[in-house]
Amino acid sequence: MKKRKNHQLTGEENSTGKLITKNPQKLIYTGKHVTIEVLGTLPMDLSNMKVTICVFNLASLNKTRAKLDLFDSSNIEIFLNNLAEKENINVDFLWDDFKELTTRLEVHREAIYEKEALFLKTCRKNEMTGKIKNLAFNLLKEQDLPEKITRLLGNCGIIGEENARFALFVIALSYKTNYHIHSIVQGESGSGKSHLINTVAECIPQEDVLNFTRITGKALYYFESDDLNNKLILIQDFESLDFNAKLAFRELQSSGNLTSSFAIKDKTGTLNAKIKQVSAQFSSIITTSRTEIFYDNLSRSVIIGVDESYDQTDRIIKYQNDSFSGEFDPGESDSIKCLLRNCVRNLKSYDVINPFANRLILPSGIKMARRLNHQFNCFVANITILNQFMRKKDSKSRLITTKEDLLTAVNSFFNCIFLKVDDLDSSTRQFFEKLKAYIIKNKLTGYLFTQREVRCYLNLSKTMVNRYLSVLINHEYIYIVSGPSNKGFKYKIAVWDDTEKFKNKLKKDLYRQIKKL
Repeated sequence: MKKRKNHQLTGEENSTGKLITKNPQKLIYTGKHVTIEVLGTLPMDLSNMKVTICVFNLASLNKTRAKLDLFDSSNIEIFLNNLAEKENINVDFLWDDFKELTTRLEVHREAIYEKEALFLKTCRKNEMTGKIKNLAFNLLKEQDLPEKITRLLGNCGIIGEENARFALFVIALSYKTNYHIHSIVQGESGSGKSHLINTVAECIPQEDVLNFTRITGKALYYFESDDLNNKLILIQDFESLDFNAKLAFRELQSSGNLTSSFAIKDKTGTLNAKIKQVSAQFSSIITTSRTEIFYDNLSRSVIIGVDESYDQTDRIIKYQNDSFSGEFDPGESDSIKCLLRNCVRNLKSYDVINPFANRLILPSGIKMARRLNHQFNCFVANITILNQFMRKKDSKSRLITTKEDLLTAVNSFFNCIFLKVDDLDSSTRQFFEKLKAYIIKNKLTGYLFTQREVRCYLNLSKTMVNRYLSVLINHEYIYIVSGPSNKGFKYKIAVWDDTEKFKNKLKKDLYRQIKKL
């Protein structure tokens, strides 16, 4: 027969009355007569202490394993009486050891909760040093604060996108105010959407950021009532949300709460209806590569298009090459993000009065004009709050918007306005402008072109070009002239609109209104 190996106690395990927590999956408590091992993870429901234990008799070296709820005294009594009889140990000694074990497990579990609760506060405290706090206050008191924040965002690694990056920063910080804004960043795969939103999110206090890759259909209904209040929510790809998740998210954006009713049994086994409510006052930034966004989602969000021009590509490649060659110090970027996070922490939420709101009218003919007008006014209010250290207050302690705030809002928000006026989404519009430039440059006979020559010139995939052409055909910007499908259609542009001229006209109209204020 094989001899049973003796259980050797280490110095820590030999410490009577101590709970050894070195291995979270195996907590060890050594009493006067037994050593008790708690195997697996502790239940984090404070109403029970269901654990798997292994009791080791120090005298006989026998082990006894069991699943117990240490809060259930009747079952504990039965187990200890049997164990005392089996191992010939005084049951009172066992009761003392198990009482002390239960107490120490409770203390350990509460310490885990406190550690999780204090983690984010500790992160915040570590960043809120006196020097950084003073730098943040000084920055917030600068007269040209929007321009300086735009430059700082550029130094964080966002190349180009001057208006988009500042607009996203304002949208992101709106979670702290009463004027929440939601945004969808639209662009082709590989255009830099994720880098743009992630860099902006890193400039927001991390304890207030929820970054999701995927949300299941029922997940939003099971958050605690205040988990989503005063948060910035990032969703890396809107297509990762199924239909039910999108429906719930839209409801949170519109009404700020989700209410669900479900059946639950009471103590007598009778089914009763219970209501659970999740409140959410938040801002959100979502990315998508789809050219056509579902209408209900589109109307609730500010649309920001990524710059997919050749010049922007050259700037990004140059920045990447300079980074790999050691031209930039990564520590400088981290310091700037830390500074901006502390700026956001130092901002307080105020009610805002815009005395010019009824005299600055957005262009007529805008799609979803009611919501866009509300979003624009919220954007203006958030810029005023960003400039709160330089803005006056009325008798009710409300910040008063200035013309400078309006001008900053128009400059940063203008492309968002244009995308609501334009029939085409951002990516398709940029493709169409490149297509027109290609036809004019090459002086094509009768302005006819094929999908293949466009694909080769723009260096795009067949799937992508086909998708763009389909959208343009559906919106009647181009049409098929001739050719069988198996050899390739010939297309012709039907609408030669001048986008830049139209943009300038819209912008001049807004500037003219501001000048008259």
